[in-house]
Amino acid sequence: MWPELIAAAGRVANSKPEAKARQMRKEYLESSLPVDELWPNLYIAPVKGLAMLRNKQADQPIDWKEVIVDYGLFGGRAHGQPAKLATIPSFNGQIVSMEYGYGMHGNPIAEGFHMRSYAHNVVVVDGKDQFAASGAVPVGKLRGSYSGPEIQWIDTESTKIYANIYMRRTVFTTDFGIVDLYLCRSDQTHRYDWMFHSFGIAKSTGCQPVAKLADTGPLAFAVNPQWRTVNQTIKVTWENTPISQPPTKGSTALLDEKAFVRVWGLPAQNRAISLFGIPMIENVGSEIDYMMLSRTDSTTVFATVQEAWRESTDSPIAAVKRLPVLSNGNPVADNQAYALEIKRHNGEQTIFFVNYTPTAKTIDTMTSADDVAVWNVRQNN
Repeated sequence: MWPELIAAAGRVANSKPEAKARQMRKEYLESSLPVDELWPNLYIAPVKGLAMLRNKQADQPIDWKEVIVDYGLFGGRAHGQPAKLATIPSFNGQIVSMEYGYGMHGNPIAEGFHMRSYAHNVVVVDGKDQFAASGAVPVGKLRGSYSGPEIQWIDTESTKIYANIYMRRTVFTTDFGIVDLYLCRSDQTHRYDWMFHSFGIAKSTGCQPVAKLADTGPLAFAVNPQWRTVNQTIKVTWENTPISQPPTKGSTALLDEKAFVRVWGLPAQNRAISLFGIPMIENVGSEIDYMMLSRTDSTTVFATVQEAWRESTDSPIAAVKRLPVLSNGNPVADNQAYALEIKRHNGEQTIFFVNYTPTAKTIDTMTSADDVAVWNVRQNN
């Protein structure tokens, strides 16, 4: 059935923007293709250390949520750039966030930014590239995974990305998008930069223009940088209009209406946010907007939620908040365990939990010693 699926995907790719949603439904829902068998909700390639998570709960295939998690092998037949525990999400019928330096070889920005760790959805420490090697080397490993119809998750870790720093990334896929919890733990103080980028024009309230983010290194290539410090919840929204000819920065959506991606960053002390553009090749929009969350500490957790929607469907999330976690009745720090609650506009609530130490924790009325847990609280208020 693979040739039939490849042919169907080709027809979707070649369909006009105004017909794309309808064509995806025809090929993936109304045909005889065994899509769930060919495209399972969770697929892991253990040798390469790659995982594909798919959430197909939405009625329309164009609203399905997907993410590749690249956690394992550096080099060889895997990704040859220093970017592990990396994510590549697909929203609104297209990949929105990968490294878009193709075609820029010979330009200083190619080696200066696009081939560096900062170009990917990873965490960068002290401004230095992640681990690299001359051959194929395992860098991260899989801790656990789960695949159900409503929720999928993968739990990965590494001690090799940076010397003497433990990193653990837990990624959930849902019908609204992605929940992403990234722990960085060290005995020494470091600057941690959490990166994300997407098609469209990024906006966030309160960010102020700055002359530059850095004098040298990858961040020196930032275009029109903005910056601010913020301890509260952060929201950054990318707005993308239907693709133009030639494509422009804010007009690369492969459908006939506006497409949106929003990142919620949960509260953290002494944290900064930066927004900036990075040039890329003309035929995919000429520039792409990055978001960077920065925090200096020995240990930190980056807790983010990435939601996506189309103009005709509206944002699904009403609120996101961190929940207190207790152990033996006492509050624990976020690097011991983390729980967050997402409330939708229809009143449904979901709690996501990651346990970083091997003891039972209590969140609200739930107690769990599991490494990862999810609870659905269906309260239609």
